[in-house]
Amino acid sequence: MSTETVNGGLPIHIAAKLLGHLDLNTTQAYLAVYPEGVIRHYRQFVDQRRTHRPSEEYR
Repeated sequence: MSTETVNGGLPIHIAAKLLGHLDLNTTQAYLAVYPEGVIRHYRQFVDQRRTHRPSEEYR
């Protein structure tokens, strides 16, 4: 979840605070570069799974 949040645009310094990291370098490990096709495929998979599960399971 942290990787998705940081890659989704949450500023790294805010993520560091939320995760309790004292060193920003620790948080930078959550940054990852993925090819667009992988990201698109992952999002399609998640969307499909959500259609088959009760909405109460998602916040």
